[in-house]
Amino acid sequence: MNAFRRSPFGLIARTILFAFSVAIIVSGCSGISLPGQQSSSPHPTVTAAPTVPANAPAWKPNVKYQQGAWVRYKNVTYLSLHAHTSQTDYPPNVTPLLWLDETPVGPMAWQANNVTYKQGDEVTYNGITYKALHTNTSQNSANPANTPTMWQPLSTPRFEAASCPMDLTGPNMSLKYVEGKNIHCGYLVVRENPQKQSSPEIHLAVAIVKSSSQHPSADPLLMLNGGPGGSLLDEFDYFVSASGVKTQVGNRDVILLDQRGAGFSEPSLACIEEYTYDDATVEKPDNQQGIPAVYRQCDQRFLQEHIDPAAFNVYNNASDVHDLITALKLQQVDIYGVSYGTRVALEVMRSFPQHVRSVILDSTVPADLSFFATIPHDYARVYALLFQQCAANATCARKYPNLATRFYNFLAAANKHPITMPLTNPQTGKKYPKAVFKGYDLFLGFWQFFYITGAIPYLPGLINEVISGHYTRFAAVYSQLAFDTSVNTGVYETTTCNEEEGRVTKANIQNSAQELNPAIRAQTIDDVTKLAFDFCKVWNVPSAPSSEWQPVMSSIPTLIMEGEYDPITPPTNGDRVAPHLSKSYVALFPATGHGTYLSSQACPVVVAQSFLDQPDQHPDITCIQSMHEPNFQ
Repeated sequence: MNAFRRSPFGLIARTILFAFSVAIIVSGCSGISLPGQQSSSPHPTVTAAPTVPANAPAWKPNVKYQQGAWVRYKNVTYLSLHAHTSQTDYPPNVTPLLWLDETPVGPMAWQANNVTYKQGDEVTYNGITYKALHTNTSQNSANPANTPTMWQPLSTPRFEAASCPMDLTGPNMSLKYVEGKNIHCGYLVVRENPQKQSSPEIHLAVAIVKSSSQHPSADPLLMLNGGPGGSLLDEFDYFVSASGVKTQVGNRDVILLDQRGAGFSEPSLACIEEYTYDDATVEKPDNQQGIPAVYRQCDQRFLQEHIDPAAFNVYNNASDVHDLITALKLQQVDIYGVSYGTRVALEVMRSFPQHVRSVILDSTVPADLSFFATIPHDYARVYALLFQQCAANATCARKYPNLATRFYNFLAAANKHPITMPLTNPQTGKKYPKAVFKGYDLFLGFWQFFYITGAIPYLPGLINEVISGHYTRFAAVYSQLAFDTSVNTGVYETTTCNEEEGRVTKANIQNSAQELNPAIRAQTIDDVTKLAFDFCKVWNVPSAPSSEWQPVMSSIPTLIMEGEYDPITPPTNGDRVAPHLSKSYVALFPATGHGTYLSSQACPVVVAQSFLDQPDQHPDITCIQSMHEPNFQ
């Protein structure tokens, strides 16, 4: 079951799930209790727009919903796509696998012939949004474009206030956040293609968390998630609080942006077809064979919905950041980017630097580095680091002798004779008694655990359990990850293919893979080659201009944060960009995975705050001296 074949940068979007997974590992729990399964049916083919009921019942957890059921949640109407039992932690607004949002974001198209519009109503006409200046009844000969006394065209980009799309009603959220007081939301309205005035408008979800200080700094902190395609607003509190390290927002406002196609932004580039395919193939070996066909279905649906996948790329994301800054009338901002969000931040530094006070790059993706070509090296590096440090640790070496050799021998055997274990989809409660794992699937599964810092000390023991035939804890944790839908595949594919087309070769991938153990070398070459070539061929997006592949040079003060155990953006990535940033400072955090600021450790937060307070001075990094290598369990 190769559930992570598509999004090697996407795990920062899964921080909350990872925190729960680590709790399972630390507690030594033998499993988790989840509700029973319901039958799962394919995504329905909608031939006509369904009639949205005026008074749908409120969504509730622990309710058996049938396919076609309607509910209301946070003033939005949803249509059930599958029969399932609702789960408390998975409401409709964060489960596109289960629920279809039938409430359109943005104005409806203007209609001719005797439709009454009230003053203030907004409509679209020929790709432009208009606001009614007074109540009027439409006529075919008097459209918004030729009746300036009745309709006012609205400019783009613009910011439109709206209710917050994320759930603020839970006990923890309601105590910390009050909408309209210390948190405000809305949508940045931009053109899908910023270079074409006739391009349709798209709506990017924004949340602004107000500072808890009586005298907040004038420069807010703008946060960018990774993926590409990872949701941010859905996990905004995790980012604002630095994974719980900070109890208050601090001395500056925090702005959070769901990038185009991701999270609560519209249109969404979630590939719902992919979820159905994964559901049907969990218990089958070689479940990648049908992925190109699934992607073609997804791409065709986007085109039928008049979405241009080629418009979802790094440069346009950077342009959106600039447009948000100007639409909010901000003089200066600080930018925090994590994982692929660093790539967007770097492009802002290059193309739209005028309002940027400082930048934090956490787990860096350099502009001049082909990440498809380096994925095999990243795999090899982090596993080698784990096994070397375990062997050098007396306790780890005694409890788990010859761990590397036994691990790769086990993977080689599992490639020939796959193992099975039970998994449970936490969103639907559906159980898969015999999910199939080849050795390479297990290799990728364990590799995901390096992302979360708290899991690293327990990895040798967890690996040893699986080698010994005990799969319970691995399956419990993996179930929380394998069915995650927080990264929109359409964004991931179009963005990475735009970045990589024309600069990665099969020879690059093969050369990088020579560092890998033979047990998984051939599968890695095949897997990454499919990512770089077969899958990108389906999306057929144009290549980014070669100018975007050049190193970003800037004098904007920049803090580069690196995790020693980062499995996909190793410390060398940060070291690569630093020489081109004349006011950069590098902080390497021992025994830390991907996304150091979000690692639930105090030191990275202290260093980041020191930098933000005085970005022109070297930040205080003395706390790093008190950190140590993993205390293997």
